[in-house]
Amino acid sequence: MISVHHSDIVTAFNDHTIGAKVRCRPVFDILLNDAIAAHDFTKGVVPGQAVLNLWTDASEFFVKYPAVARACVSSGMGRRTLNPEDYVCRRYREQVHLFLKRSRASSFVHSLRAVVYTINAYLNDPDVQDTEEGIQLADCHTWYNPPTHVLVAVLAGEVDGFVSPYRFVANLAGGNHEYAEGKKSYADLVNLAKDVKAHDDQWATVAD
Repeated sequence: MISVHHSDIVTAFNDHTIGAKVRCRPVFDILLNDAIAAHDFTKGVVPGQAVLNLWTDASEFFVKYPAVARACVSSGMGRRTLNPEDYVCRRYREQVHLFLKRSRASSFVHSLRAVVYTINAYLNDPDVQDTEEGIQLADCHTWYNPPTHVLVAVLAGEVDGFVSPYRFVANLAGGNHEYAEGKKSYADLVNLAKDVKAHDDQWATVAD
């Protein structure tokens, strides 16, 4: 049985949030569970970690109700502008950043993806170990309905996004096992860095 825990950093279900916003949680949960059930978490660069496409034929709900599925989320990004009035300052992960106003979010959402870890992979993540959340989850096997998976991020936008430049550097510095030596070649990292920069040059994350 699939049981999904929401990471402490997931705010997509809040009334006021940064990035993608889930408009209808029941529909989102159906799509998420369908995607998890259809995915083999033993495969991939780092077993247990996955970026799942929630709008897929693997979901019976999406096949039957595509319009409803597509309406369950709003975009988390918009095209950058040179007008300072289009931006707001928000505190995000213990820093203050500029974000595009929600009203500037792209109206067309090309994809809805979710970053999901198995519970064991999440507990093994360097950014989770020794945190308050990680310590609490370490005993989750004793819970009445222990989580099998963890939702780490919700990604929705006009184009497929990439991690932020800051997150890219943090991952390189040991924040994600997928960036560890032997997982990606130097050429892979260079190409990823180019994609991260190109995306950041054109698109900005939105915030309420």
